[in-house]
Amino acid sequence: MLEYHRSEENNDRCAPFMADSERLYEIGKSYAENFMELYEKRSDDVIYWENSRGGAGLHRGYYCPSPVLDLVTGGLNRGKLLKRKTTNKSDFEYGFDANEKLTLTRQNYENIESIGAELIFNKDGVETGISAEINSFSEKGYGIKEASESHYENGRICSWCICFFNFGQGIWEYRKEDYEYSCEGLKTFDLYSLHYSKAEPMLRHSKYVFEHDEEGYLSRYKVFEEEPEIYEKFKIPISEGLKKELTKECWYEIGQKRKV
Repeated sequence: MLEYHRSEENNDRCAPFMADSERLYEIGKSYAENFMELYEKRSDDVIYWENSRGGAGLHRGYYCPSPVLDLVTGGLNRGKLLKRKTTNKSDFEYGFDANEKLTLTRQNYENIESIGAELIFNKDGVETGISAEINSFSEKGYGIKEASESHYENGRICSWCICFFNFGQGIWEYRKEDYEYSCEGLKTFDLYSLHYSKAEPMLRHSKYVFEHDEEGYLSRYKVFEEEPEIYEKFKIPISEGLKKELTKECWYEIGQKRKV
């Protein structure tokens, strides 16, 4: 497998994702000097707040841009909005502006003297999020950790990508999701995960195909992995168990009621 990761074919396959991750990284870095100034201004401009519990493993929790990532990935959940703020810390706080647009999020960490904060910008169907960890022990008091971008058409999300930073020291991971719709709703969902390395980048691609029930809710999905083609092309040894797991075609039921 190492031979493949160093090959020209792998570099060509990873190149567009490497380039896009570097683009997002530069966008994130451009906020490194004035993030706190913008954060404080956004906080003052918030008209009302919503609070949620749960969703800690999902970017932005309840308001994660991905409409289905929590449905197809074990251990993830969106959490739930609270009807009223309790005396206990909520996991996420969501700030909305005068146009009822989500403009700022705060994530409260357990037993850590820091919070996560995300500034959200909307322009011409593109939503950009810049996330930082705010603390008292780093040099600036915060560090940029993620930049994300969502594209919308006719009110539907078409793609979402997110770049994870090593707190200003470079990129460590990039993910991209592409969505295709039919008259029923969401038809396919392509998930790309890039482990960033200029010498040996690693990209994984999975395609999810969805079906809906008679009421229009997502009912089940199946997954197609790209890896078997790579293993075969480069004659990479693979156990029968893994080969069977990667090539099996079976449907997975969706237990939650959700229309996408």
